[in-house]
Amino acid sequence: YINADDSRMAPNTFQGYSLYGKAGGEDDAPAWRYGAGYITKIKEKNSDEFVWMSHVAGANVNRGVYIAGANFKQGAFSIGAINYYSNDIINIFYTEAKYTLPLTDRYQLQLSAQYSDQRSTGDNLLTGNNFSTHQAGVNADLGIGAALLTMAYTNTANGAAMQSPWGGYSGYTSVMIEDFFRAGESALMLRASYDFSSIGLEGLSAYALRVQGSGVNAPAYNENETDLDLQWVPKNGALKGFSFRTRYARVNQRGSGDPDINDFRVIVNY
Repeated sequence: YINADDSRMAPNTFQGYSLYGKAGGEDDAPAWRYGAGYITKIKEKNSDEFVWMSHVAGANVNRGVYIAGANFKQGAFSIGAINYYSNDIINIFYTEAKYTLPLTDRYQLQLSAQYSDQRSTGDNLLTGNNFSTHQAGVNADLGIGAALLTMAYTNTANGAAMQSPWGGYSGYTSVMIEDFFRAGESALMLRASYDFSSIGLEGLSAYALRVQGSGVNAPAYNENETDLDLQWVPKNGALKGFSFRTRYARVNQRGSGDPDINDFRVIVNY
């Protein structure tokens, strides 16, 4: 929940203190990674100054965020959990598990599940009232040679919408524009991607996806999103070191009078 969120060009950056460590992992032994920290301020990607983490969340007090988490991995299985606590603001708990099944030399299946819980803390300075909500999700990735097929589903509780004030949202159905995490919202995503390097187009890749949302009560409307993405990263020649990316998203809002959203982006990095 605290991340760069550099979906356009510039990332979020942070001020704070952190400590990381690891143990095990040699000779196929179980591996542990763990960390803790206190993050005081954030400079958002559209800003040029650092402000308190609590201000960006929406509370007019000076508060940072305490973080602690760990991850366990053995073979094809991993599970991790992390907790974010901001006094009088919000507590966020997140956990995720993954398991990879190598079916054949050509086919590989990865299954994963995630759960997020959010609730107010202390004096409820974020909204002025006590609140709690959660979201659960499952995801399946099927690799077929250079192609990857994905199916994902998420469901958000009715208590409140999920929040992600300090970075991009981690839900499986969070895509280019929409996060599909409103109160009571369910979402199903189908995604297909392909790496064209296998047919001689080195560095060229593309994906297309569709998310279908449902369960939102009036006056809000349910919506769908379709995304297309084409990226080229030259591996040699005069353009080596560049990357070129074109992205398009369309959101269909299934309500009377609500306009659709079209978003087109071209990004060049060196």
